[in-house]
Amino acid sequence: MMSVGEARTGVRFGGPSSRRGARRLFLGALLALLAVSCPGDWVPSGTARVLGWHDEEIVGVPSCVAYLEIENTGSVRIYRASLSVRVFTSARSYYRTLVLDTLLPPGEILYAETSVAYADPAESAETDGGVELVSAFFE
Repeated sequence: MMSVGEARTGVRFGGPSSRRGARRLFLGALLALLAVSCPGDWVPSGTARVLGWHDEEIVGVPSCVAYLEIENTGSVRIYRASLSVRVFTSARSYYRTLVLDTLLPPGEILYAETSVAYADPAESAETDGGVELVSAFFE
């Protein structure tokens, strides 16, 4: 017995080939949706910069204290930020990575500080460019 649709078009509905076609249509629509969506809509993004630094003794140890600014420039929250800084002295360079587990909503700014102890008490951060931001990662 033929259905009404089959009688008009000569095509049978509801068989295995129509299910495959529906799956293909669904997957095609899903891929098109993913291609159109912007990663900025779901991937955290931000900027970071060094605001300044100074030398200070911390518990009797000569150190460089650096002040950092982190801004959420994306449209989703930043749950964690990892910032790596480099401190230049006339003798060597020091590296420090700071991980902040602080929720940062879109458009907001966070300030942080980190310190790096010098190996030699006579060392001090260079006056020009003594501290630089090496990398910043947001998740």
